[in-house]
Amino acid sequence: MRRRFLAAALGMSMAVAMTPAAAFAEETSTEEATEVVSEVASEDETGAEEESSEAETEAFDYSEGYDEKGFFEGVKALDYVTLLDYSHMELSDEIIPSDEAVQSQIDKTLSSYTKTNQITDENRLIEDGDTVNIDYVGSVDGVEFEGGSTDGKGATVTIGVTNFIDGFLDQLIGHAPGENFDINVTFPDPYTNNTDLSGKDAVFNITINYIEEKITPEFDDDFIAENLPDYESAEAYRQSVYDNLYKQNMYNALFQYVVENSEIKDVPEEVVDTVYNERYQYYTSIASMYGVGIDAFLSANGLDEDSFRDMCKTYAGNYLVLQAVMETEGWEMTADIAKESLNFTDEDYEKAVGVYGEPYVMFAASTDYVLGKLSENVTLVEMEEESSEEVSEEASSEVSSEEVSSEEVSTEEASSEAE
Repeated sequence: MRRRFLAAALGMSMAVAMTPAAAFAEETSTEEATEVVSEVASEDETGAEEESSEAETEAFDYSEGYDEKGFFEGVKALDYVTLLDYSHMELSDEIIPSDEAVQSQIDKTLSSYTKTNQITDENRLIEDGDTVNIDYVGSVDGVEFEGGSTDGKGATVTIGVTNFIDGFLDQLIGHAPGENFDINVTFPDPYTNNTDLSGKDAVFNITINYIEEKITPEFDDDFIAENLPDYESAEAYRQSVYDNLYKQNMYNALFQYVVENSEIKDVPEEVVDTVYNERYQYYTSIASMYGVGIDAFLSANGLDEDSFRDMCKTYAGNYLVLQAVMETEGWEMTADIAKESLNFTDEDYEKAVGVYGEPYVMFAASTDYVLGKLSENVTLVEMEEESSEEVSEEASSEVSSEEVSSEEVSTEEASSEAE
C-alpha cells in the first residue's frame, strides 16, 4: 500500500504539475485515472490482465539514470540549457488563493467526513431530489415479469437524477418511510431492454425502506480536534490550506516562467529515456490498477508511442532547466535537505529510499528545493485589466448556452426492467 501511495502520488504530480517533489507529501486522487479507464473498460481485458500481472512482478529501478545527487547521470545541464536571469522575476498576483479556492478545499475535506443517515420517520415525506431506498415488484396484467423486482434487496434512487421509466420516481414524492403502495407506469415503445414490454401499462408495488440524508460536519474547532488533531484550530487548518495553495500556485507558475524564459538547446536521448521509462512504468501501474492495458490507457489519454515520447522529452527538458540552476548555484542535495523539501520524517525518507532508491528521491526533492529558493526572487504584480473592448469581443465570440441544443436523455430503464 505504501508503495502504491508513493508511486501514484509521485507520478501524478510529475504528469500534471511537472513538479515531482510535492508528490511524496500528499496522496493524489486517482479520479482522473478512473475517468480515463472508464473509456476503455469495454475492451477485452485478457491481455490487460496478463500485462498487469507482469507489471506487478517486474522490478523497476526508479533511480536508474540518476547520480547520487539526483542529477541526470553523466549529463551537465548547462551544456544544453541557457538560463534566464532569475535574480528578479515578476509573476501575476493571481497566484494568491481566493477565499473561494480555500473554501473549496475545506469543503472537499468536510465531504470526506460526510455521514449517511437513514431516516425511517413516518412523518418525513419524500421530496423531489431526495435519495430513497425502495423495494418494488412489477407486474403487467397481474403477472410479475422477469427483472421487474428488487427481490427484497433494496434499490437506492435519487428523484430527479436516477434514470427510471418516466413518472416512476415522481410518484414516490409525498410518501413516507414504511409505506407500501402501488404506482402505475407505461413502458416506452419501443422498449429495447425487453421488447415484450414495449408500450405496456405496468403496476409496481412499492415499499419505502428509508430516506438517505447526507450529514456534513460543521467546520469548527470541535471538528478539527476530533478529526485533524495536528492542527490547533479551524483557523489554523484554514491557514494551512491557504499556505499550501499559495505554494502550489507559486511553484507551478514559477516553474512555467523559468522554463519558458530559458533556452533548451537540446535534450540528450539518455535523459529522455530516463524520463520515458519512469513515465511508462507509472502509467502501466495506473492502468493495471483498473485492469486495462497500457496501450489502451495511453490511447484514452490521446497518446501514441510518438506523442508519448515527445511528452517525455518536454518533461526531460524542463527538469534539465532546474538542474542547470542547481549547477549554476552550486547547490547539492543531501538527505537532510531532501527530508525538509519533502516534509518527510526519517521513517518516511527511509521508506521512500527503499522503494525508489536515494538518487530518485534526491531528484524528486530537488524540484521543490530549487523552486523554493527561486521564489525568494519573485515579486508579485497586479495583472492589467483587459479593456472593455477586448472583453466585449471575447463575449461576442462565445456561444450562449441558450443557443446550444441539449439532447433529451432517454429514461428507458427502471433497474433491470424498472431502471
